[in-house]
Amino acid sequence: MRMHTAVSATPAAFALGTPSWLRGSLVLGTSVIGGTVAGGLHAISGPDHLAALLPRCLGQRWWRAARIGAVWGVGHSISVSTMVVSLYALKGRASSSAVGAVGRFLSQWTECAIGASLIFIGLLGLMESRQAFKEAAESEAPDVCAASNDTKPAGSSTAILLNGMLCGLSWDGAPSFAPALAMASWGSALLFLAAYNLSTIAVMSACVSIIGEGTFRSAEGAQSDVGSTLPVRLSVISSLLAVGVGALWATKGVLSTLRAA
Repeated sequence: MRMHTAVSATPAAFALGTPSWLRGSLVLGTSVIGGTVAGGLHAISGPDHLAALLPRCLGQRWWRAARIGAVWGVGHSISVSTMVVSLYALKGRASSSAVGAVGRFLSQWTECAIGASLIFIGLLGLMESRQAFKEAAESEAPDVCAASNDTKPAGSSTAILLNGMLCGLSWDGAPSFAPALAMASWGSALLFLAAYNLSTIAVMSACVSIIGEGTFRSAEGAQSDVGSTLPVRLSVISSLLAVGVGALWATKGVLSTLRAA
């Protein structure tokens, strides 16, 4: 009996004997590492994420593609931050069933909106690719890669930002930021959230910059006409992919709404 008491009291004694700075450092490290890993994995794991960005970054120099990824990441971070702060403020005040009902409602309409934004981005990409081919055909020295860089409308950044915000509202991403809601204090939750958002922006920017620079260099080193138009041809394929993924996403949202009704 005495042995059992001594063993069971050891963890508590150890916790009491641990310096406060060490406990704080452990919480700090857990929040930063957890948020960084969760945000980075979530950024590249969603098929709807890259589907929205590929039509915009193929054939771009790495810094242009990185900016596109950062714009998407900022939009995603705005929505995730709003959701996490709101849910953390409601923690303990609202029942889990009420939170789940709100989450399902958000998931239904955001899936439709994400699908619509993907279709819009894909159609924009198809229109820009068509314009690039047309300009290259009319030019004496065709440079389709340069033409594709010059024909990106300013409004497309708004479409990317909007898509990022909508993806951030999707309930499918809730498991990745759920640890923030389990944190014991506002400070640790906000630290997790900051690491999550910065990692999302950084990883998405790095991913699409590699894709953009890689396709740009492939076209630059190609000697044939087909090779020189590679970025735009890939843009057409990725734009069609965005339209297809968007249609599936919108259909999924509509079916979810009908089942809920």
